[in-house]
Amino acid sequence: MDTNPVGKPPRYLTDLHKEIWDRIAYEIPWLVRSDRQILENYCRVQARIQQDPDCPIAAYAEATKLLGRMGATPVDRHKIATDAADQDKDPLSEFLN
Repeated sequence: MDTNPVGKPPRYLTDLHKEIWDRIAYEIPWLVRSDRQILENYCRVQARIQQDPDCPIAAYAEATKLLGRMGATPVDRHKIATDAADQDKDPLSEFLN
């Protein structure tokens, strides 16, 4: 399992993309290096939404989908918490109790 932090945004992103990256990396502290591509995609979609409020509704749906993949929606955050709790359980202890 990857435990390296997501790190700084790639240099080739625009300033707006980098601002979004930094905000999301702060707000979703469990992101790791292997999440970089999803985070980059989210930054691009979110920047488009911010720059063009008349962008297609599909952009909003894509942003929501990407947030879910990063565990940033309430439902997806619950899945992460549940998975982490399951990893801490000792199967033998559960069986014996």
